[in-house]
Amino acid sequence: MRRLVYEGIPEAQIAEMAKSDDVQLVIMPTHGYGVLRRFLIGSVTAKVLDELACPVLTGVHMEKHAFDGTEEFPTIACAIDLKSASAETLLAAAKLAQDFGSKLGVVHITHANPADQKPQLEELVTQQLAANNLSFEPVRLACCVESGDLAPSICSFAERIGAKILAIGRGRTHRAEGVTGGRLVTNTYSIIRQSPCPVLSV
Repeated sequence: MRRLVYEGIPEAQIAEMAKSDDVQLVIMPTHGYGVLRRFLIGSVTAKVLDELACPVLTGVHMEKHAFDGTEEFPTIACAIDLKSASAETLLAAAKLAQDFGSKLGVVHITHANPADQKPQLEELVTQQLAANNLSFEPVRLACCVESGDLAPSICSFAERIGAKILAIGRGRTHRAEGVTGGRLVTNTYSIIRQSPCPVLSV
C-alpha cells in the first residue's frame, strides 16, 4: 500500500496518477446528502468518470457504512443495452461475479415490448460469456428485460435482486471515437445518484 499526497486540482491529479501508474481500478466516494443526494455525485468524481479510461467504482451515498471485514457479494447486477460496446461491461461484471462466487443478474431497459427483446439479450449474454470462457449455472444467472425510465428501472432491479454492486457502461470508447454511446451513457450520473449499492462504471 502506498499513501500519496499531491497538490493541485484533485481530478487532474487523480487522473494523471492513474494514467502514469496504469491503474486498473479507481474507487471514489460520491457526495450529496439529504434532499441533495439524488442530484449530486460530487464534481471531482464526475470529472474523474469523464477523464479516466479504467473502471471507476463509486460508493453509494451513505452517511456511514458499517463494515465488519466480512463483506460478501452474493449478487451482482449488470445493466447493458444491446450494442456491441456492452460486451465490456458484461465481461467485467461476469468476471467479478465468478471471482466472488456471486449470482449475476443482467438487465436491459427498453421502450419496446420486453418480450420481443428477451431472446436477443439472452443470446448476447450467452455468446459473450462463451467467447470469454465464462460459465454460470442457471441458478446463478438471470437475464431480464423491462420497460420504463432507464435510471430508476435499473436501480429498482438492483435493489430487487439484492445486488451489492451494479455494473454499468459509461461509453468511454465511444466518446473517444466521437460516437454517441446511447441511453446508458447519458444516464450514468442519474444511475450513480439513485443506485442502492456501489456502481462499477466500466
